[in-house]
Amino acid sequence: MVWLWGILLFISCASVEREKDDVEFKISPEFKSGKGITFALMPEVEDKGKSLSKDVKASIYDFAILELMKVKNLEIVDRKDIDKILSEQEFSSSGFVGDYAPRIGKLLGARAVGFFSIVNVEREGYGSLIFKIGITLGFKIVDVETGKILYYSVSKGEGADYNEAVKGAVKKCIKPLQEI
Repeated sequence: MVWLWGILLFISCASVEREKDDVEFKISPEFKSGKGITFALMPEVEDKGKSLSKDVKASIYDFAILELMKVKNLEIVDRKDIDKILSEQEFSSSGFVGDYAPRIGKLLGARAVGFFSIVNVEREGYGSLIFKIGITLGFKIVDVETGKILYYSVSKGEGADYNEAVKGAVKKCIKPLQEI
């Protein structure tokens, strides 16, 4: 009976799907290889509900780059290179850039691309007076060669304003990567 508990404990520890600090995430074993990965974060944020302003969406990118710089095995492609490819190839006029992310990543020489999507936005308050903002983000990293999802997380950030909520959600989405 003791050996059965030992096997169950081993299996539960070997799983790469976890929930920690209000973050649900899954990391592919391929991503955890420890090798340096050239990575491009798409500057556009998927927002099907058109729930956030351009400035707030831009802050998602800015906070994410700051947190991604703390991930040991990522070599991040500069945004000016990404913007150049987007304008040259006219991807931005053809819908959500995330749909073309693997192709863009290949053009940049990146092994993986990542992008955020807005899952939900909650506002608590009375009339136009907002006391609390909750923003739930999804974050996906895709291998540009195979199209496999290397990492996916969903997290909620809360705060008195949009930047505080975005910063919290982004930090939680990326934190598991900083710990591998």
